[in-house]
Amino acid sequence: MIASECAKIAIERHAGFVKGKYLNGKYINCQEGKDLTEIKYIIGTGVSIVNFINPKDILKSITKSKSKKLIPKKFKLLIDKNYMLSAMGLLSTIDKELALKIMHENLT
Repeated sequence: MIASECAKIAIERHAGFVKGKYLNGKYINCQEGKDLTEIKYIIGTGVSIVNFINPKDILKSITKSKSKKLIPKKFKLLIDKNYMLSAMGLLSTIDKELALKIMHENLT
């Protein structure tokens, strides 16, 4: 499915990786980019996810990535059914508590 592949590509694009290299004659592992392994939530939004019969199946596909990227390991999937994330970003500049309250009530 195209949406599943898009989700995998998106998470891999944002995730860093561990790279081995020599430093002062010793081989060490170094992280390059962001470590997303401890991310607690992934929020799906957009027509391909929201209008799919089981949108969480699309997002679960990111755990099947064979990439060596530092992608999330254990996380809760949330869906932005009402397309409110961008509006809540704007609202948070005025009232952070209200924006968080609305998101907690609407993300499933």
